[in-house]
Amino acid sequence: MSETTALTVTTTVSDSAGNSVTTTVTIDVQQAAVMVTLNTSLDSPQTEGAAVTVSAVVSDTTLSYDYRFRVKGDATGNAWVVLSDYSAQTSVVWDTSTYRGKNRLQVSVREAGTTGSAINSGKTFWVNGVDAAQAVVLATDLVSPQAVGQSITLNATASGGPGPYEYRFEVRSVTQDGSWQLLQDYSSQASASWDTTGYLGKNRLRVFARQSGSPDKPVKIGQAFWVNTLDAATAADLTVTPGSSQPSGTVIQLNAQGVGGSGSYDYEFQLKGPSTADQWQVLQPMSTVSTYSWDTTGILGQHRVRVRLKNTGTDDKPVTRGRNVTLQ
Repeated sequence: MSETTALTVTTTVSDSAGNSVTTTVTIDVQQAAVMVTLNTSLDSPQTEGAAVTVSAVVSDTTLSYDYRFRVKGDATGNAWVVLSDYSAQTSVVWDTSTYRGKNRLQVSVREAGTTGSAINSGKTFWVNGVDAAQAVVLATDLVSPQAVGQSITLNATASGGPGPYEYRFEVRSVTQDGSWQLLQDYSSQASASWDTTGYLGKNRLRVFARQSGSPDKPVKIGQAFWVNTLDAATAADLTVTPGSSQPSGTVIQLNAQGVGGSGSYDYEFQLKGPSTADQWQVLQPMSTVSTYSWDTTGILGQHRVRVRLKNTGTDDKPVTRGRNVTLQ
């Protein structure tokens, strides 16, 4: 909701001989748009029967406004139900007793006393049954990482309600920035099989769970799972020369070696300690260079250096090896 105001500007210019010219220009000035925000006194989800205060705040305080509050969702057949029609009332108490499932709250705001266009603001709000699931855990029959083509069984267990529960399993390739793929839609089956073919690299698994047959907001949990090439590197070694305790300013040589795999590796060297606020800092990004010369000038205290290593050009989960270094 915004308004345009016509602003007239008149300018007169005169010269030394007394001649003058007057020009009038009309400028349309666009006023700042009025914004409305819808708030709730309680966070979503809530258990059915909770009294939720739905309120609205308008950015413009120079005018008076009328407010209308509505809700629609699973329980209304997705048809709008008016909680409070247009009035000066900026809030309404919503009794959620008959609104189990997913809902959409909306406030419409227009200038007081008018029937013109309104601006809207809304938010999604879930209402769960008293028997809703409260948590779910996810486990796999094989630990990460596994070789491509391996079949992985995902197992889920929900809790917090009387049951029975239904589960939905999904997977997404993080490495390929892929979208979520359905492994198994909602059913009473608490496990699903995942064929890792085509999922090289880092992946994300997740499961949703809810009371069987209910419209409750599902609880969910996820975990990372790596899928490696068939001949992935199995280990890494790291040597520190001249030694692990040196005066500050010493140039320390880091040398890495891979074990297993193709024999051709990519290496990344990292550092963590007082000089990095105890956060891992990359000294040398992934490359085929297996050594790094670390200049320790100005660095004091105990630090941790490590190498991350994988087969060259692959998306395998890197294997790591670290060493402690003390600088005095």
